[in-house]
Amino acid sequence: MTKKKNNLLSKIYLLLFWIRKVKNNRDKDLFADLWQKTWLDQGYATETTLAELIKHYRKYDEFAEDFILYFLGKPIGTIRLIIGKLLPVVEDFEVESQYKDIANMEITLMTLDRKFQRHDHLASLLLMRVFYRFAIKNKFYGAVMATDARLFKLLNIMGFHMIKIGPEKFYEGSITIPAYIDLRETEKKVSKRNPDLYKFFS
Repeated sequence: MTKKKNNLLSKIYLLLFWIRKVKNNRDKDLFADLWQKTWLDQGYATETTLAELIKHYRKYDEFAEDFILYFLGKPIGTIRLIIGKLLPVVEDFEVESQYKDIANMEITLMTLDRKFQRHDHLASLLLMRVFYRFAIKNKFYGAVMATDARLFKLLNIMGFHMIKIGPEKFYEGSITIPAYIDLRETEKKVSKRNPDLYKFFS
């Protein structure tokens, strides 16, 4: 498929996706059901471990901004932004001290229906665009994130400036890397290497 056709396909898909911020109890239930179902489906949780994971993430509810990604009216993905110094990565990993000092946002519960982990990673980019726009609007210049090796690699490919900030370990179903996303460096890199992507995010 030519680049022109790929770009046209991406534009068509963009008309079919939209993001909704979680605002009410119905949204909260949908968000919870979606990330839990996805984690079970993709092996990040089991029926045995799920209850403990739900309890773990519930304590961050009051500090979190949650979003749901839809495709043709069907919920297909989630992303949570936790604000403050009480962050799962800082609590659960051996994080280098300089990143503990500057960490005040975490990206977590980023999930996506398996069928949408293709299409030039458009759905993943849309979830990360939620983070980028929220961060810039609220004057955050980076975020921590627990990423498995596949996601760490994918975000680097997308152009995000990913920094490993501590030793990896087995965490929530996979070998996981504690990382910091530096938005200032990301903007420099993406604006030069991929102006179309920079425009998409900003």
